[in-house]
Amino acid sequence: MNRRRSHRIGRVLYMAKDEDKCLRYLRPLGVGTHPCLRSQPSHGVPPFLSLSTSTDLLPFSPLATIPDTAVWTVGALHDDDVEGLMPPREVCLTLLSPGANNALCDVFCLALYFALNVYRRASVWSKWQLQQISSASISCDDRIRAVEFFQLLSQHSLTPPLDLFLSMTEYTLTHSVRLSKDGRQLQKDGPSLSVMPLVDATLSKATTEANLVLQRCDAEGIQTLRRASPLLYTRHCQRRRSEDPGVWVLKTNKHVKKGEQLTLQQLF
Repeated sequence: MNRRRSHRIGRVLYMAKDEDKCLRYLRPLGVGTHPCLRSQPSHGVPPFLSLSTSTDLLPFSPLATIPDTAVWTVGALHDDDVEGLMPPREVCLTLLSPGANNALCDVFCLALYFALNVYRRASVWSKWQLQQISSASISCDDRIRAVEFFQLLSQHSLTPPLDLFLSMTEYTLTHSVRLSKDGRQLQKDGPSLSVMPLVDATLSKATTEANLVLQRCDAEGIQTLRRASPLLYTRHCQRRRSEDPGVWVLKTNKHVKKGEQLTLQQLF
């Protein structure tokens, strides 16, 4: 996690009476959300939590902003966030079972970090994640490799419960995106595995149902967007983000009807 990011909860800039309570978990990370966004359980199938809208929306309607400092990648993790328990990526690489794809190392690193965060800190980000996890849908091969990795790791350092690690492994596999080398666009098979707050609950492998797009926005564009759109922030997050030009904007790409599930195609 970037050192600039804090889990302190700032004062709310604007709070709609009917604002979705679950989405408030993302506010301390600097995520801005449209008041019409709603979350609901999606029982039985990933992502187990889905998003919809409480009103009809036109194409290219901004629904959320996600700052770079809220995007989780292996390179942005800090050991002190989980009390010195996070091993370096180089160590994790040595614990992969023979024949395992090195890309799994990033999955296991993020999953371990998320599991430690739940187990040791129970942050508001963890509360958001816990609504979306299940180890039941992880593939047999991935489960075997994850268990082998975990068993080897437990010989060298303190670890969270195995079930929690497996759940976070499944979460990372199904709720992550791939970014280009410069981190500025989604890219199939891109080099950077990333988990984005809010975006994680919209990802779908279906190509025909996607009604969202994710785009970059510069500092000038984000200030214009914030003035023109009723996005919800905390005051301290809005001040910090004005100094940070790296922001992702989640928009509709077609007409969306009230209650329709919001989905973004997952490129893998």
